Amino acid sequence: MKMTRYKTLVVASLAAALFSSSLPAEERPLQVDSQGFCSSLPSVDRAELSQRILKLHSNLQHQQAELTRAEIEKRFDSTDAVITIILPGGLLYAAYRKADHLKTKARLEQVSSDLNRLSVDLVAFNPIGSIQVAQAR
Repeated sequence: MKMTRYKTLVVASLAAALFSSSLPAEERPLQVDSQGFCSSLPSVDRAELSQRILKLHSNLQHQQAELTRAEIEKRFDSTDAVITIILPGGLLYAAYRKADHLKTKARLEQVSSDLNRLSVDLVAFNPIGSIQVAQAR
């Protein structure tokens, strides 16, 4: 797998070099010097990027709220215990219910982790006045 990544990286680098060399210098996305190093990067619209990050943050918060509700609903409770005892195949039901709860809980933890990392990155990205705010890791 490591070799495949390396080959993919080499192919991508060659494709980028061929693509950038076929365009006029003022239209190239990256300026590449004679040794193959990028000497300048295209500018990024900070306002648009900030809007996209805020939208992603909002979507993650919405997912977190939905998954929290779903995780609470999927917990094994007394009704599930009664169903497990009374119905034939109740143990299969209990196993499915438990697996579904664990899957929802893992997804909630992943979304919460992503949201926390994005919040830290958002603080670091948005400047306050002329001073860039960043959190030490």
